[in-house]
Amino acid sequence: CWRLGATYDLLNWESHFLKSKMWELLFEEMKKRGLAILKQEGENKGCWVITDPETKEEKVLVRSDGTAVYVAKDIPYAAWKIGLVKDPFSYDVFATQPDGSPLWTSAVNGANRKKHPRFGSADKAISVIDSRQSYLQKIVRRVLEGLEEGSSDRYHHRSYEVVALSKRTAASLGVEMKGEFVPMQGRKGIYVNADTILEALKKKAIEETKKRNPDDPIDWVERVAEAVAVAALRFELVKQDPDKVIVFDVEDSLRLEGETGPYLLYSYARARRIIEKSGERPSVDSKGASMLSHPMEKELVKKIAMFDISLLTAGEYLSPKEVARYAYKLSVLFNEFYEALPVIKAEDQQLRGARLALVEGFSRTLNQALLLIGISAPDRI
Repeated sequence: CWRLGATYDLLNWESHFLKSKMWELLFEEMKKRGLAILKQEGENKGCWVITDPETKEEKVLVRSDGTAVYVAKDIPYAAWKIGLVKDPFSYDVFATQPDGSPLWTSAVNGANRKKHPRFGSADKAISVIDSRQSYLQKIVRRVLEGLEEGSSDRYHHRSYEVVALSKRTAASLGVEMKGEFVPMQGRKGIYVNADTILEALKKKAIEETKKRNPDDPIDWVERVAEAVAVAALRFELVKQDPDKVIVFDVEDSLRLEGETGPYLLYSYARARRIIEKSGERPSVDSKGASMLSHPMEKELVKKIAMFDISLLTAGEYLSPKEVARYAYKLSVLFNEFYEALPVIKAEDQQLRGARLALVEGFSRTLNQALLLIGISAPDRI
């Protein structure tokens, strides 16, 4: 995760929730409120179940032998997240992350740092979980609502479809498969480590970077290849519709054409190279801006101005793909503009300055969009 630029605030441990006896306390409360019912007959005889009020379907929470099913472990975690139970944990620093921030860990009867962020009791909890768990998450929300009216409105399940490897990529990694793709299933032990994917991406990125920059030092090639690998993986995941199966293919994700992370890095590097070659610090006044009258210039200006709208949409719908797709469409417009209209060799000096300012505006906006989806763009690739 750190390699991908992801950081965390807190590590929770299932064993800590079990030791805290939080489930036992919540289970007793569920019994009192009639949320958990002991079945006296039928196929679930001797089991504690919860009933879906809409479908009347019963879901077992505790088997007849007294063992709790998996969803029963999810309930206390969800209740802790939105503060329906008293926080039983102490907290300590687990590690220092690459960006210098502390990674905290929960503890039971352990050392407790006096100063630590507030954990749990969130105003809104968003659980990003595989869509195959949607039914179980519905049960969790049903329990939360039964424990405190309105609490289910503060707990959101952000589902996503299966993440799978293409047949070609699976074969290259030595993963056996029967169908057209291999879905990852963590609980069944079917997964490929992210580092394995990143190394495969980086290896190919190094080959391509060396071809394009044969005289550059290997340490620079390594840094750029790492950035390309991270961009390829991150963008391929973020751009997707979460309700569709994500089939990841190493070869496709590294293409410099089309809707890929490397294409966005190429577009950014192209813009930075234009500015560098100009030898200027782009700036433009209202008179210069008025010279941007070509339809391609206007379209690019309008797209840059729509950046904030893409952010608002992404936030409102919990949809980072809006930013990813904005970045791609912005890059397409920029490349069309640059290939059709001269910038450094513009016939008029004032027009040259205005177009350079437009290139600068594009590069800054794209860079911000990429940073928001966890991608760092080098000035040259």
